[in-house]
Amino acid sequence: MEIDIVFTYVDHTDEEWRRKRDKHLPDSDENTARFDDSLEEIRYALRSIDAHLKFKYRRIYFVTNNGALPWFVKPAPDMIPILYSDLTGCESYNSNTIEAHLHKIEGLSEYYLYFNDDTILTRDLYLQDLIHPHTGDLMWYAESDPLFSFVSRHPVISQVINFISALPIINRVLDNIPMISSVGRLNSSLDTASESSRNQWFRISVIAIVSISKIKRLISSDAWMIFHLSMDFVTILTGTA
Repeated sequence: MEIDIVFTYVDHTDEEWRRKRDKHLPDSDENTARFDDSLEEIRYALRSIDAHLKFKYRRIYFVTNNGALPWFVKPAPDMIPILYSDLTGCESYNSNTIEAHLHKIEGLSEYYLYFNDDTILTRDLYLQDLIHPHTGDLMWYAESDPLFSFVSRHPVISQVINFISALPIINRVLDNIPMISSVGRLNSSLDTASESSRNQWFRISVIAIVSISKIKRLISSDAWMIFHLSMDFVTILTGTA
């Protein structure tokens, strides 16, 4: 299967582009850090692809503000620069607008990976993490992750967790854990369910957090991140995806 990679990238040193931007957005007080590439994150993004992408890609397209490759990328048949206005048909300084036109790249593979210039792979990525090896369908993370996939194939697991989470002793233990209490306060702010339903969902999600942290060691001090991880897992357990 042919897979292409697409980067969006802004060369902040291009004076002509900056003049055009100032002309179109004269009153903009936008922080230039949004398009400042002085840290050259894209260099490390490309290195991470070489290190961690475990399948062969066909081409890398660089959708840029000046139609040129990043200065450190050597011209090659599989390294293709594209001026973003050739896709949008107009000048635009909105990344959402540009991203909405990426599918117009001529010759782009049906399935492709899109990277911002500061998106860096930190673990090995295999084709079967993205596309089902037998059906050819795109896969959600829940399907490619071994733990989530196992739970989704065995609904009885969610039933057992529901039963355990309803036990009074479990409730008392969870109520006395500071980290869980802080996440619970976030969860209690949701108005999409009754108080009892929110509490039940939260008990399930806490057990899910423990499972994830033990198996994948995704332990974070950021309560908001933990909350989102838990909600993702609850979605799989409850079949609400």
